[in-house]
Amino acid sequence: MLTRRVRGREFLLSPGPMLNRIVRYVLAVKAKQYKIAVHAVEAMSNHWHLCVSDEHGNIVNFQRDCHSTLTKAINVHFKGAEAVWAASTKPSRVSCEEPDDLIDRIAYTLSLIHI
Repeated sequence: MLTRRVRGREFLLSPGPMLNRIVRYVLAVKAKQYKIAVHAVEAMSNHWHLCVSDEHGNIVNFQRDCHSTLTKAINVHFKGAEAVWAASTKPSRVSCEEPDDLIDRIAYTLSLIHI
């Protein structure tokens, strides 16, 4: 499970038609590029959660490029030029040791409510 917070806890990921399309598109392109299986995604207003599987050891590059590309797209959308992701906290990456761990994380991610 991957989690990352937006800078200053701003609502840069607030759901909306265009931002939803941006997130889905970037995630789909990068997941295909790095052969990442996406099981669940929840973009909250100020952070996001991804439940993914990586059978090819590409998670670090996927995470880096996905966040970088999202930053560029979000900056275009909001006509900004700043960092999107919080520099004070590192992205969280939690490995699932057992199959039930992944199911639990997917259930958690899908149960979240947009704020």
